[in-house]
Amino acid sequence: MSNQIKFSREDLYEKVWQVPTVKIAEEFGISDVMVAKLCRKLDIPKPPRGYWSKIDAGAKREPAPLPPPNKKTKEYVYVNTIIQGDTVKLPPRVEALIAKERLAENRLRIAKNFDNAHSLVRNARQFWDEGNEMSGISEPGDEEMDSIYVPVSEEQFDRALLIMDALFRALEERGSQIAIVKTYRDENAVILKEGVKVAISICESVRKQPILPKPGEKRKLPYLMNEQVTEVYTGKLNIKINFRFSRYLTWRDRKNEPLENRLNEILAGIIEIIELQVEENRKKEEEERLRIEVERRREDEQKRCDKLESAARRWQKCEMIRDYVNAIEAKFIAIYGPFDPESKEFQWVAWARKYADSLDPMNETLAGIKAKSAKSYE
Repeated sequence: MSNQIKFSREDLYEKVWQVPTVKIAEEFGISDVMVAKLCRKLDIPKPPRGYWSKIDAGAKREPAPLPPPNKKTKEYVYVNTIIQGDTVKLPPRVEALIAKERLAENRLRIAKNFDNAHSLVRNARQFWDEGNEMSGISEPGDEEMDSIYVPVSEEQFDRALLIMDALFRALEERGSQIAIVKTYRDENAVILKEGVKVAISICESVRKQPILPKPGEKRKLPYLMNEQVTEVYTGKLNIKINFRFSRYLTWRDRKNEPLENRLNEILAGIIEIIELQVEENRKKEEEERLRIEVERRREDEQKRCDKLESAARRWQKCEMIRDYVNAIEAKFIAIYGPFDPESKEFQWVAWARKYADSLDPMNETLAGIKAKSAKSYE
C-alpha cells in the first residue's frame, strides 16, 4: 500500500528553510536524498553546508529567494512512500476492527451481476447502457441521478463497477455512508462517517504509445513530438482514496493478484484511515468539551467572586449607614433628651435603620450558604 504526498513548490521552499532536510525526510517517510531531488526538480534553492550549525550558534541568515518559475518549472510533484505498520500506534478499537477484516470468514466477494448493486453503481451501469460517455457524469449538474465517475475502458467497466459495489456495500454495513460530491472530478464518490470525509475512486492505468506515421506521411518535427503520442488503457485498475492534506493511498492490480483478491486489504486500509480520523475528531471534541467546561467553571467562579465582592460592598455601606444613624441618635439624645415615639425625629431614625437593613446582604448570603450545604448532603 503506497502513500502519495503532494509537494507544492512554495510549501517545500518554506520547509527546507525552516528545518533541516533530514527532519523533513523523517516527517514524510522519505530519504534526505529524495528531498534534495525534489528541490532540484522544483528549482528550489537549499541552505548551504553549515547553515544550520550557524543558526544553532545564534547567527541570523536570510533564506535565498525563490527563483521565479519558468515554462519548465513544475508547481508541484507527487511522491510515493510506503506506510509501515508500526509507524502509527493504532488505538485498540481500530486494531480490533482491522483484525476483524482480515479474518477468512469476513472475506469480501464480488457480485456476479448488478441486480442488488449499490444505487450509485447501478446508476452508473444504467448511464452506460443508455449510450452515454462516462466523462460526462462528473460535471456538476449534468445528470439528474447521482452516479460515480469511472474512467476506464469498456472492457474493464463492469469489473470496475463490481469492485466498487463490493466496497460500497461493505463500508455501509460498517457504519459509513457513500455520497457524491460534485466538486471532485475523478473522486466524486466520498465516504462519510462522523464528520470524516474520504474521497474514493477507481480508474484504469494508461500508457503512452507513439502514433506511427501512415505510409507516405512524414514524421513531425521534434517540437511537435507530443502530438505523435497517444494514451492507451493497460487493463490494470487502481483504487485511490484521497484524505486530508492532499494525501493519497493507492492499491493497484498486481501481476498475480488482481484487486478482487485484495478487497479486504483495501477495506482494512480505508477503515484504518477513517477510524484514525474519527478517533482524532473525538479526541478534539473531548478536548473542546473540557476546555468549555473549564471556561464555564472559571466564569462561574468569577461570578461568585463578583457576587461576594458586591455583597461585601453592600454590607460596608449598610454598616456605615447604621453607624451614622446611631451617631445621629446619640447626638440627638445628648442635646434634646430621649425621643418621643410619635416625633418625626424618631420616625426618621426608624426609616434610616430599615433602609440599612434592606441593604444588608447578610441574611441573603447565609440563606444561600445553608441551601447549598443542604443540597450537598442530599
